[in-house]
Amino acid sequence: MKKLLIFLVIIAVGLGGIAYWVSRPGEARHVDYTTTPIDFGNLTESINATGILQPHEIAVVTGDMPGKVTDILVKINDKVKKGQPLLKLDNREATIRLKLAKLSQQLAEQELHKATAQRNAAKAASDKLQGLRSDIRPEADAIKAKAELEAAQAQVQQAELKIEEAKQGVEGAQLRMDVTTINAPISGTIIDKHVYLGQPVGVAAPSASSGAEKSATSSTPKPLFIIARDLGQMDVHGQVLEGDIGKVRVGQKGTFRPYAYSNRAEPFPATVAEIHQMPVNLQGAVLYDVVLTAKNEMDPKTREWMLRPGMTATVDMVRREHRHVWKVPAAALDFQLDEHYETAQAKAKLEEWKKRSDRDDWQYVWTVDKNGEPWPIFVKTNAVDKEGDPIGISDGQFKEVVQWDPELKGKLNPKDRDSYPKAIIAAPPWQKPGLFDQPTKFKFS
Repeated sequence: MKKLLIFLVIIAVGLGGIAYWVSRPGEARHVDYTTTPIDFGNLTESINATGILQPHEIAVVTGDMPGKVTDILVKINDKVKKGQPLLKLDNREATIRLKLAKLSQQLAEQELHKATAQRNAAKAASDKLQGLRSDIRPEADAIKAKAELEAAQAQVQQAELKIEEAKQGVEGAQLRMDVTTINAPISGTIIDKHVYLGQPVGVAAPSASSGAEKSATSSTPKPLFIIARDLGQMDVHGQVLEGDIGKVRVGQKGTFRPYAYSNRAEPFPATVAEIHQMPVNLQGAVLYDVVLTAKNEMDPKTREWMLRPGMTATVDMVRREHRHVWKVPAAALDFQLDEHYETAQAKAKLEEWKKRSDRDDWQYVWTVDKNGEPWPIFVKTNAVDKEGDPIGISDGQFKEVVQWDPELKGKLNPKDRDSYPKAIIAAPPWQKPGLFDQPTKFKFS
């Protein structure tokens, strides 16, 4: 019985020691924080958009008169000159109309010739009577000769009008004949074609509209070709959100990166040329069309243009650029450290900072000190000038530091990366330390 009592006492003492071991405060465990340096360098504030590439100047070729295609003279990617024939339409009806118009002109000319002869005869008879003495000149004959002359002159004028009418008819028939050959309105490159042999052109494009709306659109001809004047000059149509359009200016520099060249080291440069006034509404978002001009580049291997119409791209318009500035990762500013990782000294600093009158102008980021412990440092990133405009800039990934925590004065050296504070951007979830997480003072030799 005595031995059992001693055994139970030993067990109780052991359990109490274990409980004290587990619950007693110990040295902090090592924590693997995810860190990134607060960097020094250049920072660019941009307005982002998505865009689509189009040639700087295009011409849409349509058929002006109804007809069927009998000959197609060009194909996609062909270079054409202004006035060069692109296709021919059936011209049999136009040929007949032109011949009839020319015959009408010939008939009108013959009528003029006849009327002119009659007028000349009437004038000669009138002049002869006028040459007689008044005492021997029959008055009735003189009146009749004068009337015949006036009638003959009227016939000449009528014949002249018929000739003018016939000439207009010939010109109209010739124009109808000419438009059976569709020519290039500008010099450039054929970038699209929607025509085939036997196709009727010069008719309305199909429409699902009805009533007045259908009649209003029924005169729209179908496009046959699209010609780009110069593929070496491209436009990027960027869709800018309503909240950003006030930051865009004509002449602003920008860059764009087509998805086809997402792995390209450097984006393509561009310049803002136009800001359209009327927005579009896309699924509730108000977007404004901003046109940037860019020079195309030739692929050195294929000798073809790299930028093609219809390519989609991400667009960045540079608003401001600051060189040689400190920049803190936005992820570090957003990071919230679990209070269980905060040391007493860190908590004391945070409480002391709350006493400052300008405390709302500062943010703090968690860094790792020389002992591996988390330590807060304060930065000012949201300062504004007298006009209320932000002094520092942000590119979405970094924010510019315009003023540092006073404790870092003289400790930061842009040329020494070892002096860059390491900001914490992630930490493992906190867990209560277990039995084997406690440090031990026992040493084994």
